[in-house]
Amino acid sequence: MCDLTPHLQIFTPPDSASTGADKFHLFAALPTEIRFEIWHLAVRRERIIQVRLRNRLTTDKLLAWKNGSRPASRQDERYCVLVNGLQTINKLFRVNWESRKAARLFYRVHVPCWMVKDATRNSAMEPGIMYFNPEYDFLRISNDTGDVAEFIHDLKAVHDPRNIGLLNLVASINDLTGPGGICTIKPSTLDLPVRKSLADTLLQLRHVFFHQLQRTGRQVLAFNRAFPVEACLPTFRRLRLDPRPIKKDLANVFFAVDPRRMLLAWRQLLRAYLGVDEVPHTELRVLLTHGHPNKIDSVESARARLEHEQINWTPRPGGFSVDAFVKTAFGFCLQRSALRSKA
Repeated sequence: MCDLTPHLQIFTPPDSASTGADKFHLFAALPTEIRFEIWHLAVRRERIIQVRLRNRLTTDKLLAWKNGSRPASRQDERYCVLVNGLQTINKLFRVNWESRKAARLFYRVHVPCWMVKDATRNSAMEPGIMYFNPEYDFLRISNDTGDVAEFIHDLKAVHDPRNIGLLNLVASINDLTGPGGICTIKPSTLDLPVRKSLADTLLQLRHVFFHQLQRTGRQVLAFNRAFPVEACLPTFRRLRLDPRPIKKDLANVFFAVDPRRMLLAWRQLLRAYLGVDEVPHTELRVLLTHGHPNKIDSVESARARLEHEQINWTPRPGGFSVDAFVKTAFGFCLQRSALRSKA
């Protein structure tokens, strides 16, 4: 393992480091009500969950190929919901009965799904439940079946006891305008209840993040270490401002896809279902991150990524000092400047 010099270290927010001094050994002695409230606070985190919708025929063929079978409880599925099981199951489900109860109440929406290691066509599938909280969770819905409107309807009318459903959405240009994308579905093709649920959802959305995954831009003539690297872990934490010295590095960032294309498609969707160009209370942002074929799902894989970059790092004579580069952040940044009121 190579020595990680300061400019190749992983950025960690100053107040997120844990020390041995924060351990509390009298938790079991607390009253039940206080313990339950602590469990509830522990599970209250924002997440981005990637969901892939797959048609029933393809799912059955893959099950047969993997020597699996569809259980009786899944015989009525019109489409199949695939999620990464490792991503969606909170650790509190595996601590004790008390933490499981708190987690089940917090994640009040229980969606029958197929758990996969990753959302690829060759991944083995097991029936499971996606536990979802509309107020805290974001869904990114990848869809090649044309059932995205039905899924949004079921999320609201079937699975959520409060009849709310989706409040926070992450979408790439392909999720919006690709085959089966939400912006390609004409209202006239939907049954009235499904069309109404989709319109109600568009009207109530709190956040829409336009997912901008870059394969270039972090390393061209030099490293742009201000550019955050994508991590496949679902939980994220928002910082009001990035404390790293990144203003100069992010002044000019290459975009493979103009984010305004996603904004234009979104406005066309709103016009089709609501007759408006925008919903004032919906926050629109560009989620910018740098992707890599090797998934980052642990500190070890993040360090391996930085070590690989260091191998390819050759300082140019008279070029920038390595001390001028900032630490690498794993996650994403959110931008609003590209989404003007009139794009």
